[in-house]
Amino acid sequence: DGLNELWNYVENNKAGVPPEYAKPAHYIYKISRQELTPIQFERTSHIISLKHKIDKITALSLLPIIRQSLLVHHVWNALQTYWSRKVAETSLDIVKSYEKGRKFVDMDDDAILNYAAHQWGSYHKLIHDLSAIDGVLSIHLLQPNPFVPNSKILTPEEQYRVTHSFPIEQYVVNGYPKLQKEISGLRPQGLIVEDLTGVFKRIDTSVWGDSAHVYKEGNRLIAEKIVELIKANKKSISPNRATQQRSATLQTAGKLSG
Repeated sequence: DGLNELWNYVENNKAGVPPEYAKPAHYIYKISRQELTPIQFERTSHIISLKHKIDKITALSLLPIIRQSLLVHHVWNALQTYWSRKVAETSLDIVKSYEKGRKFVDMDDDAILNYAAHQWGSYHKLIHDLSAIDGVLSIHLLQPNPFVPNSKILTPEEQYRVTHSFPIEQYVVNGYPKLQKEISGLRPQGLIVEDLTGVFKRIDTSVWGDSAHVYKEGNRLIAEKIVELIKANKKSISPNRATQQRSATLQTAGKLSG
């Protein structure tokens, strides 16, 4: 985890709901849209119209006769970028219209990020302590993000997709150092905590599909890192726990075969 632990806290607080909640601001907006006022109807119609324009010009640019033209694709890129930005702006207007207009806690964003990072560290410590009681291996990972400085040189495709995606740069740039500081405090307490923000540093192909999600190759690289960590920390699993797991597996198999 990482991004949502920062992003949610700030956005929730701005929307007038408790920062710790999952995504209440989002669901308040979703539920409230059943009350389609004239201004919301106009905004929604505008979004639909813009998306139709994007679809039409994309289909036109791919026609056999003209799809080889660089000029056509330059025009498509300019219009698509402009209309996509308008869609994002109008969508944000709709979301903001449902906000309460006051913060849940009267704190600035940086203070909320500090609070979010502290809670993140506290939760991981609790998970570790509870897991250790039963001999369960717990590994805590800070997920990568394309906005983490010097974490990866983005390809042109990634740069475009990241730029035209979720507006979360401020949360990553301002918040990730706070999470990384928490990591430095958790390790001396015996927690297995890994900062994966540099996992794509030497990858020169496209990994990011947008500013928060990776392609299949990115998932594979992260999964391989997790496997390495599990193998390296097998000793942290209680022998009693392993025996219990084998016994439970055999009992389950016996019931199924019976």
